[in-house]
Amino acid sequence: MSLNWGIIGTGTIANEMAASLLAHQQPAMAVTARDQAKLTSFAEQYQIPKTYETVADLLADETIDAVYIATPHNTHFDFIKQALAHHKHVLAEKAITVSNEEYTIVRKLAQDAGLVLLEAMTPVHMPLFKRLRELINQGALGQIKVINTTFGSHKPYDPKNRFFNPDLAGGALLDIGGYATQASVYFMNSTPSRANSMMVPFETGVDEQSVTILANDNHEMATITLSMQAKQPK
Repeated sequence: MSLNWGIIGTGTIANEMAASLLAHQQPAMAVTARDQAKLTSFAEQYQIPKTYETVADLLADETIDAVYIATPHNTHFDFIKQALAHHKHVLAEKAITVSNEEYTIVRKLAQDAGLVLLEAMTPVHMPLFKRLRELINQGALGQIKVINTTFGSHKPYDPKNRFFNPDLAGGALLDIGGYATQASVYFMNSTPSRANSMMVPFETGVDEQSVTILANDNHEMATITLSMQAKQPK
């Protein structure tokens, strides 16, 4: 079954989503963003028939079945709640919310309404990751004992940038940490039951670098090393 998609945001990732839908001959139905000039050009580029000045206007469109939320993650909680209230399925960029408390609320709202709520988490949908998981399940790689995951970027110095701005839910864990944590947990054979973490803050107070250790009841451990101003192997 095909869905009529509405896109919230016109940033880099939103462009990739719109391009993918168009490539599959199912362009998005509508798009909304704060920048009206970008909104018009975005809609023209990806053959999107409807543009809306506000999120509320887009969600009021009853022809839209699902929304893709590609705005900074500090906005996700409110947008997800609004979308679910309008009975839309939701695909939200990572981090889907900025806390477990927020996620618990929207997950229950989606379950109660019979709607799909998903986080756009790239690694677990990659064919390579799926094949590795198959090999682990088959025992072809031996017994999993320790997983080491490193993810380091070198973001330009800008305290107001979303990567370092606490008002925009910045910091390593809520940005690149989503990929690293999900990848680690994906290859463990049971959910971690213990976690310890330490971090070094950026001048704004958000975590610039961190090390987290996860352990589960299968005696598997994972170490996750993140950095926002130091390159590491990914």
